[in-house]
Amino acid sequence: MKAAVKTLIKKNSLFYILFLIWFLITGIVSLSFPKSVSFYWINHHLHSTKVDLFFTFITFFGSEFLVPMLISIFFFLRNKKLFIGLIQGLIVSGLVAQILKHLFRYPRPALYFHNAAMVKAPSWITLYYHYSFPSGHTTAIFAVATLVSLFFSDKRSLTVFCFIIACLVAYSRIYLGEHFLEDVWLGSAIGTFCGTVCFIVQQRITKQILYRKKERILVPSSENQSL
Repeated sequence: MKAAVKTLIKKNSLFYILFLIWFLITGIVSLSFPKSVSFYWINHHLHSTKVDLFFTFITFFGSEFLVPMLISIFFFLRNKKLFIGLIQGLIVSGLVAQILKHLFRYPRPALYFHNAAMVKAPSWITLYYHYSFPSGHTTAIFAVATLVSLFFSDKRSLTVFCFIIACLVAYSRIYLGEHFLEDVWLGSAIGTFCGTVCFIVQQRITKQILYRKKERILVPSSENQSL
């Protein structure tokens, strides 16, 4: 198992290096400043109608149901293994995120701040109040980005693209006033971990299925030769 993990990380070093940089930077900021400070800095900067529309669009890439399912269907037409992996990754990461949400029950920014002016969001965004930790959108998109990068490990440009989209979705959750930095920080870790585990499990199952098929083919042929 350890050897398989080492091989996987080495083969997909670009994605994991990018994730490590992201994880360290967001982690240092999360641990160095109160969450109200990091939230205010991200949530209250760069706002304009164009930017609001951009991040409103981007955030849908982390939708727990709609967009990942569409992505899955798209890849299903070309890669059944990826389709199965994405479904598994989304289910597992979604379950983990929901369990943690109900376990911690942290308030979202709209409830955390008594002053409504502290949360800046476009007029068309509906702000939620409960279950802030972890960010479900961030968990989902990082699971998808991880799986796509692992399945297409030879396509480095696709790895970079997926990672950038994942980071933008995470940023959008704070920009739109739905989450704190710590929510997306650990949400990204959960998504990446779940995506990696699902990939390893699927690869093992695939190898076992292929091995059994070979056994079924070899056993009858050996019996025929003995006859």
